[in-house]
Amino acid sequence: MINSGREWDWMDTAGQPSPADYEHATLILKEASAYGLEWEVKESAAKYVKEGYKYVDAFEMAYQDWVK
Repeated sequence: MINSGREWDWMDTAGQPSPADYEHATLILKEASAYGLEWEVKESAAKYVKEGYKYVDAFEMAYQDWVK
């Protein structure tokens, strides 16, 4: 069998946010911006992602942290 190089493509994107995830995060940031907290939410979300949370979950948690 000839290796087409596509068998392992799933590994390249494993754990990466999908376009829908980016769109969801953008909407969360837009809402945070209405409160003047876009930067804070973005920074907190980045910390959550580094801790291992899923991309959208990180933005939702960060939003909840700042917008009460």
